[in-house]
Amino acid sequence: MFSKVLIRVSKLLGLNYFFNFIKRYSGVLYSILLIGINLIPIYGVFYLDWNVYDIIFLYWIENIVIGIFNVVMMACAQREARYSIERPALKYSSYNFYGVKEKDLTKFFIGLYTVFLIVHGVFLITVFGKLPSIIIKKDFNGLITYLVSLLSVYLFSLIFDYFGKKQNTVTSKASLMWKPFLRVLVIHMVILLGYGFVGNRKLISIFIVVKIIADLILYWKNLPSRNLQEITINDKEII
Repeated sequence: MFSKVLIRVSKLLGLNYFFNFIKRYSGVLYSILLIGINLIPIYGVFYLDWNVYDIIFLYWIENIVIGIFNVVMMACAQREARYSIERPALKYSSYNFYGVKEKDLTKFFIGLYTVFLIVHGVFLITVFGKLPSIIIKKDFNGLITYLVSLLSVYLFSLIFDYFGKKQNTVTSKASLMWKPFLRVLVIHMVILLGYGFVGNRKLISIFIVVKIIADLILYWKNLPSRNLQEITINDKEII
């Protein structure tokens, strides 16, 4: 009853056209928002005296956010792996994934990803030998701004891409299993290339731009909505 009232009110106010517009162009809008939040670290480098360690720490925080949203997507994924429109690089069984049944993959991911985040965090502290200056200087305004922006952007994608375009109906838990780990490759590239240029703001900014490009490529490459109209699933089409 309440939902019907909301739908009627939204139609009267013309909000349905607004939401349809957002859903239709969600990919473009998400890309713009993604670029926007990634410009925050560049601002921090030039105006808040952030160094490469601070930037990598922010990306580690982003890994946590991505992991949380990935858990939500895995929990709501409705397609079996062999029927998923996404074609993961690893061809695993829809019934068994390295000894873990697909229905248990969400719990398996939570455990594995938590261990990964802890190891990754300890690795960063070991490499740089101290806490990020954001924490030492208690620059919580910048940290909170970045965190809130991250949550907003990924929530936007979750609502308008994953649920709005019903991607959850054509996505399997198994196809989401390794996605959060892919972006870590970019972060480690920043570590290896940027560690020697801690004081060079221009080079740090270049590494951030590289990360932005990589994020956009991963997003558009893994966007199942572009294929939703082509779904005619049967056993012959399965990998």
